[in-house]
Amino acid sequence: NLNDLCLSIKRQIDLNNKQTQTFSIYDQEEKPIKRLTKDSVAFISFQLFKNVISSLPRNEQSKKQMIQICKQYYRGNTKEMKLIEEFEKNYQSRDAIRWYSKQSFVYKLINKALRTEDTDLLYTFRFFINDLSENLKYEHEKILMSDEIFLNVYRGVKLDKKE
Repeated sequence: NLNDLCLSIKRQIDLNNKQTQTFSIYDQEEKPIKRLTKDSVAFISFQLFKNVISSLPRNEQSKKQMIQICKQYYRGNTKEMKLIEEFEKNYQSRDAIRWYSKQSFVYKLINKALRTEDTDLLYTFRFFINDLSENLKYEHEKILMSDEIFLNVYRGVKLDKKE
């Protein structure tokens, strides 16, 4: 029946519109509806991915896999290979922030994976990402528990002596 078909199509369109509006923001003061569907979905997907990664077991195998990928990527780069070997021998979970802030192979590859949304590479770094996340949570809790009123933060930019 043509009427039933039209009614069914209308219901599907209405349902689709409602689902799309779920990811919209309406700000009466400033702007009309600003659609965030694409960005919101990407954000939610990344949060889900992060939650899945954080629930995976941390083991020596995931560390070895990460190191193997890093060695393949930096094959022929003596400086980075030395850092990878140092990481392999000396890395402790509590050192994740230090290793990430060194702007070494770990920093470069994780940032590349984040910029390009390379989930395979992010998965490869799950071992380190979990440690980094735990370290950052710990540091955040320390800040919240401290009596300090002000917090100095710095961005990873080289400053001259006057600054």
